[in-house]
Amino acid sequence: MGAKNLLQISILGLTVTTIPLIFIGSSTSMWIVETILFLRGLTFGSIKVPFSAEMYNGLPEKYLAEAGVAGNMLEQFGSGFGTALIATVVSVVINNHASHMMKAFQIGFLVSLLGIILMFIPTFFLKMHKTNIRS
Repeated sequence: MGAKNLLQISILGLTVTTIPLIFIGSSTSMWIVETILFLRGLTFGSIKVPFSAEMYNGLPEKYLAEAGVAGNMLEQFGSGFGTALIATVVSVVINNHASHMMKAFQIGFLVSLLGIILMFIPTFFLKMHKTNIRS
């Protein structure tokens, strides 16, 4: 399938499973929320492996250590920055409108959705790699 296709499908799945979270309310069943979060976790988890595979693909052996460090730094920075940004947005909305806590989380998921859409853009620049699988 290739890393490019798998990343695009996973990010698309993450997008699709994030959209309903923007519209949840206090009357939304917990089963629905839990199911959406479970599916979102599956799609989010399927991003790490193809990202790592693509990061190492075609690199000379002498650069593998540097690529690993760079990939880990990128992952740590991105996840930390994204978490801080979403937490800040939720906090600001709650501080300005304390009675709208659900609205704050909806806006937090909207910010998350925008980040996911931004993650999709670099996948267009990945090359398709053909693999030869012998039976």
